[in-house]
Amino acid sequence: MNINKKIRIFKKPSVCITWKQIYIAVTAVISLIAAIAAVMAIMRFVRVGDIVVKGDNPYDRVDIIETLAIRRDSFWWAIDEKELEEKLIAERQRLEKVNVEKKFPNRIVVDVVESRKPKWYIEMADRKYTLDQRLYVIEETKETEGVARLTLPNVTKLFEREVPSFGQSESEVKRTLEIIYAVNESNIRSRISALDVSDPNKISIEIDDGKYKAELGKKTDIEGKLEMVKTALETEQVENSNGGTIYAETYSQDEYVSFLPYGSATTQ
Repeated sequence: MNINKKIRIFKKPSVCITWKQIYIAVTAVISLIAAIAAVMAIMRFVRVGDIVVKGDNPYDRVDIIETLAIRRDSFWWAIDEKELEEKLIAERQRLEKVNVEKKFPNRIVVDVVESRKPKWYIEMADRKYTLDQRLYVIEETKETEGVARLTLPNVTKLFEREVPSFGQSESEVKRTLEIIYAVNESNIRSRISALDVSDPNKISIEIDDGKYKAELGKKTDIEGKLEMVKTALETEQVENSNGGTIYAETYSQDEYVSFLPYGSATTQ
């Protein structure tokens, strides 16, 4: 075989773009841009449609929609998600973190990422206020079912999203908070219906909506005393009673406590 023919056989073919191909490509790009521009122009006149509320929402869906205050004739494209998020957080105190997002073609999605759950309530000037796990004030309320009552020493001020001002010294505030946190972490927290820390020498808790009362005494060894109360609640004497007072005022390594049923002559 002739060597020149071999070379021609394996020669790389040349690339040739015709004017027709260029015209088709340019036309396609222009058409795409025109389509996008047309959609954007149309979307400027699209009104807000469905509003979806999902996630950890402690409110009724209608409450969230009313707070958004989006008018029926509002243009979807003009909705400011960040502004709505700030509005919800500011006006709905039980909301901790919220994401608002516009979804094509005209939907608004409100996702409650995190909410503040009432764990305690306190009373001041004949009004009740709920507090979250960290003791930050949530809001004034009349509904306290399922929320434990908390009695603090010398409460002076209440501000939403802040811990109440209470106590007469920094050390008293610090130790009081330590007691409350210890109660929050205890194994009987779900059964506690009231905690009184107003007197540092007479800490007490109510259990099962007042069926039992536990006297913890001074603000020392609270964790150990709570374990003593837990052990007492599991004994037959306490479980089979109609209620009474558990005395755990002195922490004991053998977890011994005394129990006085309600109705006894010496019940305090």
